[in-house]
Amino acid sequence: RFRQQAAPRPPHRVSSPPPRARRSLPGMFVPVVTLGGAVVTTLDVTPSSKLEDFREQLCATVGPRLGNITGATDLRPRLFHCGGELLPGLPLISAGVIEGSPLTLVVTAASR
Repeated sequence: RFRQQAAPRPPHRVSSPPPRARRSLPGMFVPVVTLGGAVVTTLDVTPSSKLEDFREQLCATVGPRLGNITGATDLRPRLFHCGGELLPGLPLISAGVIEGSPLTLVVTAASR
């Protein structure tokens, strides 16, 4: 049998990345994903943002949806990066979070 040759490929063109929205502070886009890998949201934060600020922004963005899905009212969002839980008080950059690196969201009911 003879193999049919593939059509020649067009020359590779390098295109510039799409322009980003202007921001007053230099920031980064960080996706938040579930354990299954589904993207929940992508937040625009600064590298010096602390976990508390990120969690507050996350709750404002997806908090109402989580309550509707789970039926619980007192939820505790936990964020993980590279297998470890992010600790309060540390800037995201010190935990190794860079633009595009996903944070995994695990939601548990707050203990009473």
